[in-house]
Amino acid sequence: MVNKLQKLVNEYCETYGKQLDRFLQYYPRLMSRPEKLIHDIAWGRTANGKIHRHQWRVRRKTKETVEKLLKDKWEDIMSRDTLSFEDLMNIFMPIKGVGQLYAYDAALRLGECFGVKPEKVYLHRGALDGAKALLGRDKIRGRTYVNMEELPLELQCLAPYHVENFLCIYKEKLVSSNDTGDVRSCYNADDEDDSAGEKMMYKSLCKAFC
Repeated sequence: MVNKLQKLVNEYCETYGKQLDRFLQYYPRLMSRPEKLIHDIAWGRTANGKIHRHQWRVRRKTKETVEKLLKDKWEDIMSRDTLSFEDLMNIFMPIKGVGQLYAYDAALRLGECFGVKPEKVYLHRGALDGAKALLGRDKIRGRTYVNMEELPLELQCLAPYHVENFLCIYKEKLVSSNDTGDVRSCYNADDEDDSAGEKMMYKSLCKAFC
């Protein structure tokens, strides 16, 4: 029987997951126009030319600073043999006025152009609320990310950036595994009694939708 969490994951894959991937595909198409790409990432502009709501409240001066910094660093970014998501985050985080969410969004959009994606689930705003609801406040307190193996099995078939999106979207539907609810992890990474067959079952269910 498919539990509630698995149903939410399946729903996400069919709807919001596809939307996110389509959204990100816009940025690699601008690689031949680096000034346009840099401007849109710095200002949070999307394919329709509008500023994404995550970046509505970011000050103009901050966006201008990010745009200038990206222009100055562009040749260095392009010349690197290896590039991690943390490298991209670290471009933005030291800038005054840049918060965790802005840095994450900018790094995700820039990373899409270089095939670089997060390897862990970053927690900020809605995603942080979702992680608290799902895993419990004690497990999340003071943390800025969680590793994939810490998550319920049902989520482990998603890429980390999709998990971040999932936690934000479904934060109000998720119930902590510490509460009495039917949204629970059916597999705990620390529980040696769970069978490999059960883990494969959930991965197969998710692959059918993702």
